[in-house]
Amino acid sequence: MHRFLNVAALALVLMSSAPALAGSVEDADKMAADAQAQFDAGEFQKALDLFTQAYSTFPKARYVFSIASCYEKLGNLPRALDAYEMFTQYEPTPDVLGRVESETKKLKGMLAQEYGEVFIFSSPTGAQIIIDEISKQNVYQTPTRRWLKEGDHSIFFKKDKCAPREMRLSVKKGEHIYIYAGLKEEK
Repeated sequence: MHRFLNVAALALVLMSSAPALAGSVEDADKMAADAQAQFDAGEFQKALDLFTQAYSTFPKARYVFSIASCYEKLGNLPRALDAYEMFTQYEPTPDVLGRVESETKKLKGMLAQEYGEVFIFSSPTGAQIIIDEISKQNVYQTPTRRWLKEGDHSIFFKKDKCAPREMRLSVKKGEHIYIYAGLKEEK
């Protein structure tokens, strides 16, 4: 279940981060090479944008790994964790898988120092949710798992043919919270 949640979350991130491009593997590899040059130069946001475009053009596991590395360098540990966990779906070699599992364990430990882990479900499933303010970065779909900073948050649920619903929650560092929203059908 956790892997499904993470893959779905990252897929939404990747789709919302870059326009869908129709291109070839050569186009994607060129973008990835340019992204790697930006990464090596310390331009992590530019590298992230290019790796995301490369992935949108022609999905490859190594682009996902690079996206995770960019998010980590940018300090966006929740997104880095999502990307590393998505990478494991590509059936990497045991050596690479061990490295990624080590990285995800390290990130989870770091996240627990500032964030709480929140699992969000709804009935019916597939509800769009917005956490805190409205932006592309905060739109997800149920079920999902999010790491939220300690403090108060709002979650807005929206699903066709259902009444919208808002919930508020308070998150503490290191805690795990399960949120379930039953959405009422509109008549």
